[in-house]
Amino acid sequence: MPDSNAADPLSSELHAMTGDAKQVGAQDLSQSLDIPIVLSLIDDAELLAQFCVESRALLEDVESAVLALERDPRNSAPVEVLFRSFHTFKGGAGFLRLDPIHCLTHDLESVLETVRSGRRSVDQPLIELILACVDVLVAFLGEVESQLSGVGSGRPITVVGRTLHQSLLQLIDAAPSPGEDDNTSPRGTEPAVRNLDSIAISRVSDQIPVSFSRLDEALGLMVEIREALTARPSDPEGRLAGVVGRIEKLDGLLHSLLWVPTEQLFQRMQRVVRDASVKAGKPVRLVTRGGETLLDRRWETVLGECLMHLLRNGVDHGIEHPSIRCDRGKATVGEVSMSAEVRSGHLCVEVKDDGAGISTAKILKRAIQKGMISPDDCLSTHEIYELIFRPGFSTSDSVTALSGRGVGLDVVRSNVQKIGGSIQIDSEEGRGTRFILQVPLPPSGQ
Repeated sequence: MPDSNAADPLSSELHAMTGDAKQVGAQDLSQSLDIPIVLSLIDDAELLAQFCVESRALLEDVESAVLALERDPRNSAPVEVLFRSFHTFKGGAGFLRLDPIHCLTHDLESVLETVRSGRRSVDQPLIELILACVDVLVAFLGEVESQLSGVGSGRPITVVGRTLHQSLLQLIDAAPSPGEDDNTSPRGTEPAVRNLDSIAISRVSDQIPVSFSRLDEALGLMVEIREALTARPSDPEGRLAGVVGRIEKLDGLLHSLLWVPTEQLFQRMQRVVRDASVKAGKPVRLVTRGGETLLDRRWETVLGECLMHLLRNGVDHGIEHPSIRCDRGKATVGEVSMSAEVRSGHLCVEVKDDGAGISTAKILKRAIQKGMISPDDCLSTHEIYELIFRPGFSTSDSVTALSGRGVGLDVVRSNVQKIGGSIQIDSEEGRGTRFILQVPLPPSGQ
């Protein structure tokens, strides 16, 4: 069990210098919310890079905790994870003189303190406000990372925090002061808090940046060494066998650095489905299976973008509105699912929904309208499904916040093919649709 007084997961070098002299009060910091941030890329590049890596890990824990809190507002464990995560984020931002970010995370910490003390309850406006702040922080980290990579170096970063700051202050002011309500008491139980908090800490401390180019170079070198050793003349004393065995072990260790559980990718999709569900006005839950299946981290970004689109597509086009589902004898809450497993040397990721399925008649009608096919063409079901991968194709009658512009499935297929994979569709009208993504695995990943 971690010591509650232990240092937060950001490096001790950062926190050793975040004393009282660095901790400007929230009121003073609020004056700088509208002042753009100019990064010190010469002096602080290494610290900024470390800050981004560790902060992204923190925000993954934050999103998971917020969604858990939305499902069960009386659960105290996610509140503690949120409080510690924003406190840690605030410490790093304060040291690096990122005043607007420091102010925003200080406000979040203050709001969560009112929840921890029992002075306010968790409601939907609070959930939405925390997620809005997370989006600002994610966008900020993205801009910092871009500048660190040489894109837009030195350009001022404007943090859209004034409105959020005021909204957070209103929540803080609305909470009764300690002692005003004798019935208030801290939320939850200490054991549950410590358990979830320790999970968050271990996840942050276990993540390190890895240079893919250096790993690839090392793996290539291992191949050259192995070939050189095995090509030598006979070895009566068996010394080379031991060397080769050690090299094989090192080879496997290097490869293992490239593999992460698919669960890390699946967890980020919870927020995607949650937001899509809210925008579409349909209650939808996400179910995942096979999260222990290993994923090459070099594919993580590409597959993440593909899954994001497929899930949004499933919520917007596939899942019916509750009244329609009820008339069809379905549960009013729709379901989308993701699963991962290894089949015949391939990583297979499936995205499935229990919605209306794909209407082949509607696809044919729209394809004819767009001049993609002739009314006299006779297509198989597979060939009809292939039409939805055409650039610009969409069966939507209007553009929504989620889809309808004809941009998406063609990009999904293109991205999957770039990493040597493929995508297939299996659908049944009235029952739902399944997309199957298959990506070949290197020998060490099987």
